[in-house]
Amino acid sequence: MENTNNSIGSVIKEIRREKQLTQNNITEGFFSTRHLINIENGSVSPSTEILLHICQKLGISMEELFHRVYAKDQAALDEIKVTFTSLYENGAFDQINEALTEKLAQISHKYIRGTITYKFLSIMTAYYGENNEQTLFHLEQLLENNPIILEQPFKDLHTNILIQYIQVSSYSKKSLVLAQSIDFIKDSALTYVINTGLLIDQEWGKVITNCRLSIKEVQNKSLFILPGLYLQLGISLHKMNDAKGLLYMKKAFVLAQLNGQAYYLKGFTEMLAYFEVHLPKDLLEESQDLFSGQ
Repeated sequence: MENTNNSIGSVIKEIRREKQLTQNNITEGFFSTRHLINIENGSVSPSTEILLHICQKLGISMEELFHRVYAKDQAALDEIKVTFTSLYENGAFDQINEALTEKLAQISHKYIRGTITYKFLSIMTAYYGENNEQTLFHLEQLLENNPIILEQPFKDLHTNILIQYIQVSSYSKKSLVLAQSIDFIKDSALTYVINTGLLIDQEWGKVITNCRLSIKEVQNKSLFILPGLYLQLGISLHKMNDAKGLLYMKKAFVLAQLNGQAYYLKGFTEMLAYFEVHLPKDLLEESQDLFSGQ
């Protein structure tokens, strides 16, 4: 089967043919011809030892080989940008999804595939605007057609995608289940988003568990999100009639002030109002005073 994507194997085959070398010229008994065929077809990946041997026989360095693979990826990337722009301007959005799936299969470089996917999501969200149902449908279709989006090497990327998915779906049960596909507790931003959905569902116990685990995990690492986690923890404890809830909510305001995060005040106030949490007047005034100098 002909390898049509821009894998290392396809580039090895291309260079071998350019130099008019046979498969036996490359293997020379170091490994089997069948194994080389599988490498060139993209069905297996070469070991470092075999790759070094192949490069030596091709008369190129490993760096040159990867540069050529990357150049092909870049060409495919440029083509995708042109395709997306054209389809988007013509309103042919369903075709964009098909084009994305087809083009992603031609790119071997995972970072480039990830970048393209994320740009696609931005275009899609802008295209559908407030039509969350359509956006959600295409997001799910995208995830199903391109499982690479959820692979571990894309930790930061697919966390962002999942956050967008969860928010667009209004924290649907399906999106929360999907979020379990990664160790979201270690990503405090994603934990915060998921907890918001759980708070809406009044799952106070789950929020408390998530917050405590996440706070323990991210302490001194993701300080920017800690105030938000403490507020969520405080709200949940307060809803369960635990007096510690007020202490954690106060801690949220204090931490935000220490971190210079004045922008949290409005968000915290809105969240407290949404969940009908009424702080004692002196505590609320004290919390607001913390931000008065920022």
